[in-house]
Amino acid sequence: MSSSPSPSPSPSPSPPPLPPKPNPQNLHQAIAALEAQRGLLGDTVTDLALAPLRQLLAAADATPKLRRAQVTVLFADIVGSTALAGRLDAEDTLELFGSVLQRAADCVRAHGGRVLRFNGDGLKAAFGTQGAHEDDAARAVQAGLDILAAGRVSAEQLKLRLVVQDFALRVGVHTGEVAFGAGLEADNTLTGDAVNVAARLEQSAPPGGLRMSADTWAPVRGRFIAAEQPPLQLKGLDQPLLSWLVDAPVALQAGAAERGVEGLRVAVVGRDAELARLRQAIAAPGAAGSLQAITVVAAAGLGKTRLLREVLDAETARIPRLLCARAQPRDSLRPWGLLNRLVAAHCGITDGDSAEAARAKLLAGLVPGFDGATPAEAERQAQLIGQLIGLEFSSAPGLRGLDARAVRDLALTAVLTWLGGLCRQVHPAGEDVGSGTSVLTLVLAIEDLHWADEASLDLLQHLMTQGRHLPLVLLMNSRPELLERRPTWCDSEIGTRIALAPLAATDGDALATALLQRLPVVPPVLRDLLTSRAEGNPYYMEELLRRLLDDGVIRRDGLQWQFDEQRLIQLRLPTTLVSLLQARLDALPEAERSGAQRASIVGHVFWDAALAQIDPAAPRALPALQRHGWLQARESSAFDDTAERQFDHHLLHEVTYET
Repeated sequence: MSSSPSPSPSPSPSPPPLPPKPNPQNLHQAIAALEAQRGLLGDTVTDLALAPLRQLLAAADATPKLRRAQVTVLFADIVGSTALAGRLDAEDTLELFGSVLQRAADCVRAHGGRVLRFNGDGLKAAFGTQGAHEDDAARAVQAGLDILAAGRVSAEQLKLRLVVQDFALRVGVHTGEVAFGAGLEADNTLTGDAVNVAARLEQSAPPGGLRMSADTWAPVRGRFIAAEQPPLQLKGLDQPLLSWLVDAPVALQAGAAERGVEGLRVAVVGRDAELARLRQAIAAPGAAGSLQAITVVAAAGLGKTRLLREVLDAETARIPRLLCARAQPRDSLRPWGLLNRLVAAHCGITDGDSAEAARAKLLAGLVPGFDGATPAEAERQAQLIGQLIGLEFSSAPGLRGLDARAVRDLALTAVLTWLGGLCRQVHPAGEDVGSGTSVLTLVLAIEDLHWADEASLDLLQHLMTQGRHLPLVLLMNSRPELLERRPTWCDSEIGTRIALAPLAATDGDALATALLQRLPVVPPVLRDLLTSRAEGNPYYMEELLRRLLDDGVIRRDGLQWQFDEQRLIQLRLPTTLVSLLQARLDALPEAERSGAQRASIVGHVFWDAALAQIDPAAPRALPALQRHGWLQARESSAFDDTAERQFDHHLLHEVTYET
């Protein structure tokens, strides 16, 4: 291949082709072949292998139809591609652009996005068109950062091969409502202002940079390090656009999305009894000498995370050692994900570590916990845990010849031994752990159990039954979906469930007043707007307030705020809440999702007979929707001979209707 510049104009390079749509017949054959091996492979392996095939089959069998939804759109392109192509010959250009875009497409797909189109020197992608997830925006931003990292690798290679010094990519990301499906390109058709905004953000991004909009920043705030930029006046937009340049992700262990309003600290409202119960648990295990497990169960936004963080912050003096782990939305198919995160946080293992470095850190971090064992046995115990979470110690002398079940059983025992060693380090030998309130406590804080994989849940239940002698506190939180998978979770003498309900009306008023404390006078219309639309959900109220601030309905003036009632025309739903509620909708089986959408046409309150007029099959989904907490049956009906129901929340109805 020649590396000399071509004197003639280069043709437009051919991008890598989009993957073909799966053939349903081939998918049916693959599924049948795997099912035939279930006896050999076992249920867990077979189900894990079948899940993506069944998703592909559902997509292949689906009849294209127009949909409306909030998605996150990503554009990426090669900076100065025309000038670059003019300096290279046609063969070099084709290979370079094709390989760069293929790497970019791989980054998109690795994070669950869909590549919609290649355009010679760039690509368009979307996150959320194949089923919404709460973290679609975060996935898109991370994919964009990976694209830029791949671009930097390509740039270094080009310096050596083609003497090109200024190669770079740039990325733009925006979250908003679009229409897709049933177009000329079926599901690859994507239209709406959100597409145009994402394209403009990409075009204005600096070489090697990722620019995202405020609507994308809102759901990823706290997950990434980013710098706010001066307002942009972009072509086609009436108002200047706020944007952020993204630098890097926050470390996984700390990378939970931030909640609340920046710079505003508000006390927990209406949860005094629950806070007292958690504080009592932290103070008690020394005296009790045994494990205590508490799971706070609540729907999204009711404050379960805030509750745990509030008590952990207040009781810092009692907690000399705190181990934390949080399940992520994509964890359900990643066995031992919670143990992996728990060990990684304790040992300082990061995503950027090589396999060798990760193994070394694991041994250095875990071996001291096996204080009663010989050095060789302590190392073997740590290796068993490492093998279980995928760090590959199978060639170690003490692990050779062990099958997967033996590793699992031995590693679970090793985890209990390790935690016992940490407890002994917290309570040194000879200390009277029952001597009063000054006793220190080892605490494990595990969040978002509803996303945890089955193996991680098995581990926690093993700890609660086999480790009940350990003087530690296990604080957990989850949405109610966990109880559909594990109905008896924390239903024992050592396990306690604390259920959070929406705030009472008086507490909702108190929270709204506290959130609006920086206004000289709290306008009743503003307080009523927050309380009526949030319906006792603290997170909803905070996000609605942030939207009022972002839209200029409330203006920041230093520490004081000013209310502009003229701008309170129509409150846009925050992208954070749309992401949350749309993900709940898309997680429903097709029949239930369709029934909820048709019911939303009737209204927040609807009647079975009216729903049957829209779709005779839709009422069959109502019992399941009630079990899943989407609907509530009303005690009486405005019409004879038909049941009356309502959506669980006005915002849930609103987002469902918008789809």
